[in-house]
Formats: sequence, structure tokens, C-alpha cells
Amino acid sequence: VGYLCIAIACMEKYNVLKRKNRVLEEALTENEQEKVSILMERQSEQQQALQKGELEWFAGKIKMFSEEEQKAILASAYAFTEHDLILPPSITVQPNEMCSQQELMYFVYSAFSNMGKKRSDIVNFLCQVFKAYFPAGESAVSKKMPGLDKVKEKREKEKNSSKLSS
Repeated sequence: VGYLCIAIACMEKYNVLKRKNRVLEEALTENEQEKVSILMERQSEQQQALQKGELEWFAGKIKMFSEEEQKAILASAYAFTEHDLILPPSITVQPNEMCSQQELMYFVYSAFSNMGKKRSDIVNFLCQVFKAYFPAGESAVSKKMPGLDKVKEKREKEKNSSKLSS
């Protein structure tokens, strides 16, 4: 009888501890969920600020195109940025003597790689949005496009030279 009482007492203590543990886990889970949602909100704000900055930089780099072409390019860029959709512009963007293929690849790759887009998606974007610039297709563009290190280096030089001239 004594062992039975001890066993029942241990089981009761175990059940009480189990309930307390579950309550603590639920409280921690709620607290963690709040922290995660706050963190995700901050990251979302930071991501939006980054995207806005990169799109503004990109918009400044494509000023040599006509206003209509700029709007079409930026609409496609926005869809790609926000929704990962590559929508060809409603008009054909004509090659401009003020902007070479290499410069265009640099502008697009720099802006979108800073937003975390994959190289293959960026190549696809270039070929869809700037068809007249890249008639050879994605494999040719992929081979011609500079590496990420070169793009980042060029962007850094550009930032430094703009700081010096300010």
C-alpha cells in the first residue's frame, strides 16, 4: 500500500509538472510569435526601403530612354521587384546609343542583385524587357553579363566618386 501511495504521488506530481510545462511553452510560443512578427515587420520595412532605393537608383540610370520607355521599364522592374513577375513592357524598348548592352546589364544586375534576385531571373528580365538589346537570347546574355564581384566593385567606385563630388 505504501508503494502504491508513493507511485500515485509521483504520477500526480508528474502531471502537475507536465501542465506547468505546457503553460510555460504556450506562453513562450506566444512571446516568440510576437518577437518573430516584430522582426518580420522590421525586415519587411528594411526590404521595402532597399527596394525603393534600388529602383530610384535604376530610374536615374535609364534617363537616356524616352519618357514612355522609362515608364514601361520601371513598370516591369516594379512587377519584378514586388511580385517576382517578369512582364514585358507594353512597348518595345529601342536600343539607345547613349546606353550600351554592357551598361544596361550593369544597371539591371546591380539593382536587382542588391534586392536578392537570382542571376538567372535577372538574365530573363533583361531578355524579356530589353528584347531589342538582346536578340541572341538568354544563354548569350548570361555569358556576356559581368560577374557579381565586378558589378559590386563598379557600384562601390560609383558611390565613392559621387561622395567626393558632393
